[in-house]
Amino acid sequence: MTAPLRYCPLFKPGLAFPPNPSLQPAVQARMSRVSGDESMDELAESMIAQEGFAVAAVLRYVLELCRRENVLDYAVMAGGSKIATVRPLSPAFEFRPGARGRHLSRFAYLRREGARMVLESPRALARLEFEPQTAFSLASVLLCAEPPEGADSPVLQLLADTGFLATPEENSPPAVYWEFHDLLFHRASRLFPGRRTGATWRFQGRIESPPAIKPPMSDCAIPLTRPPAPEAGPGFHEVLESRRSIRDPGVRPITLVQLSEFLFRSVGIRKRIAGGPQEVLLRPYPSGGAIHELEYYIAVHQCDGLEAGFYHYHAGEHALYRLAVAEPDWRSLFATAQASWGGEHPTPNLHFTLAARLPRLAWKYQGLVYRIALINAGAAVQTMYLVATAMGLAPCAVGNGDPARFAAITGLNPMEETSIAEFVLSTMPGT
Repeated sequence: MTAPLRYCPLFKPGLAFPPNPSLQPAVQARMSRVSGDESMDELAESMIAQEGFAVAAVLRYVLELCRRENVLDYAVMAGGSKIATVRPLSPAFEFRPGARGRHLSRFAYLRREGARMVLESPRALARLEFEPQTAFSLASVLLCAEPPEGADSPVLQLLADTGFLATPEENSPPAVYWEFHDLLFHRASRLFPGRRTGATWRFQGRIESPPAIKPPMSDCAIPLTRPPAPEAGPGFHEVLESRRSIRDPGVRPITLVQLSEFLFRSVGIRKRIAGGPQEVLLRPYPSGGAIHELEYYIAVHQCDGLEAGFYHYHAGEHALYRLAVAEPDWRSLFATAQASWGGEHPTPNLHFTLAARLPRLAWKYQGLVYRIALINAGAAVQTMYLVATAMGLAPCAVGNGDPARFAAITGLNPMEETSIAEFVLSTMPGT
């Protein structure tokens, strides 16, 4: 049987116990030396031997206050060697001595950070940072599909004590409904102790902000007309109540004039605002921080006044730029849309790809960049729906898309710009 692990408290990086005149000098001195070389019990026992039970009780109470404030990490000692560091992410974290299991939780994931391997899970309230020399032992636990009964190791004990092993609950309702990536995304992009999220501007002063409006992607510009002020039409509530997803196109194709008006009213730029840390924009739909990282690409099957092909909408110029994309490539976008609908439908007039320039968001925000992009895309798609409905056109969102195909078609680096939503537009059936 493996000897019990020793969990030795130490202050989180950059923290130290501050001077406190109300504490006994012995407690103050001992707290100032907490550095991960003695366990809680060992700290208390040495204090009992030196100062007695009363002073030791104060020391334990102060340590407990530090634990509740989540300022303590724990060095994990096995046989006199440090094998890992436990970094609690929440004051609710507690060790679970006696917990047992044989398999790693299906929600846990391992990655490298510097010279250490880091194990995390959206269901765990701590992260584990393993020492380099523990890598082999860690791998043997993670890669063993069925550890033999009775086999034990310090690493397996650590995983059990910190909640990283599978439990019956995670494969039963309601946890069984959650997939790994959904729970990870939910946990990583919401407010949670131990993670920095929000407008941290972490690249300011290090990297120049990506421009608010990207340069043209080709030399083939097609200027679009700005529509006049709309005449009296359906009221807002009528538009809202009439909004529907319509997959089948009408007999006549959409026109370039209609496309121009649709783009201007739904996603066109109204104003550029400079002077702050980052240039921002005003558009008809809301966007986190007014950053407006979304770009719009249009595959044209039928449009009166516009050749079939693949285009980028340059919102700063209110113009389309035709891109050199082979016809089978851009037509595959329509096939993907029809497959996502799960049925046979005529080819829509237009297919829109909404792509996010995530570095624009990441320059300001941290921990929730992709979440903001998805919220922005949802706001944009709803605006596109309402504008299309008010114009008497047939809109429909597409349930899924292929970012790898989009990257291949455009030649864009997916780390710089990637597709996150799709939308089609046609004339109304019967017209």
